Amino acid sequence: MTKTNIYVGVTQGISFYSRVIKWFQWGNPNTHIFYMYEEELNKEDPVILEAMSGYGVHKDKLSLSHTKGTPYQIYSLKVTTEQKAIIEEYLEQQLGKKYDYRGILGFASRKDTDDSNKLFCSELIYQAFNKAAVKLFRTLRPIQIYPSLAIEPTVFKFLYSSKTI
Repeated sequence: MTKTNIYVGVTQGISFYSRVIKWFQWGNPNTHIFYMYEEELNKEDPVILEAMSGYGVHKDKLSLSHTKGTPYQIYSLKVTTEQKAIIEEYLEQQLGKKYDYRGILGFASRKDTDDSNKLFCSELIYQAFNKAAVKLFRTLRPIQIYPSLAIEPTVFKFLYSSKTI
């Protein structure tokens, strides 16, 4: 079983929307999570795959959908090559899906508003991990995960921070 790494990033958003998310996740600074391909590591403006308000699930440069000046961090996680392939295939299959605004409202109100045809950022990443049997939490469902929780430091390895997008 060959091991490899996958990469996720989190932003410490500075927009009004990000400040609202931060408030609803008890002040945790990470307001967004995205997937980054290995070949994009250490690039100034990497191509990422994410579920983002106003864009839905899309793949493009980080600067496209984030406020200039937003800091971000990159983390890695060891998985098998098979798990990585499943994660990346699942993420690619989600491209074009709409953003899950009801899911975000459900998270904020602590009510289940899951819509399988729409995704928000941490829901997208967590579902991809679940598809590949990369279990981060035993009992939490994707709609219950928020960016700071999604990058559990006992599981993920911190790689680097950027000052800003």
